[in-house]
Amino acid sequence: MNAAPFLVGTVTTPAAGALSDWLTVQCGHRWGRRVIPVVALLAAAILVFVGARMEDARLAVIALSVGAALSWTPEGPTWASMLEIASPVAGTAGGFLNTGGNFGGALAAVLTPWIVSEIGWIGAFATASLFAVVGSVLWMGVDPTKRVVTGQGLQFANPAPLGTAQEGEQP
Repeated sequence: MNAAPFLVGTVTTPAAGALSDWLTVQCGHRWGRRVIPVVALLAAAILVFVGARMEDARLAVIALSVGAALSWTPEGPTWASMLEIASPVAGTAGGFLNTGGNFGGALAAVLTPWIVSEIGWIGAFATASLFAVVGSVLWMGVDPTKRVVTGQGLQFANPAPLGTAQEGEQP
């Protein structure tokens, strides 16, 4: 049972990345990248919040496992958006993205025992649900069509549609 979230996530995370790629073609880059994280994080918040309160252990494991897996599904759209937004400085942006994720994981490892001691496991799962909702809301501000350009410092621009050559670039 301990492996259940990881087994589910092994399927959902790459599937969500592929779905995000398909959605960018169908809906455009802005919504194609946004929809998976927004929906998945909201669904994860609900499943974790409800799953922590379920009496039936099997149903709780299913709800929490699917909730955990859904919380990981934004991984593909996140990295794809980072590459689309910051391609001229993708290494730097990727370093910050990865560091932010690692910092969040380290903070969770430190704060979760404290939260559990203060308000219990139900409260800890409710806190995780709240963070998922916040992440979903923040994703509404992500726009991979606003790209970083280099020159005199970093600037945001929308010089050309994604997938097309910019001025001075080879197609």
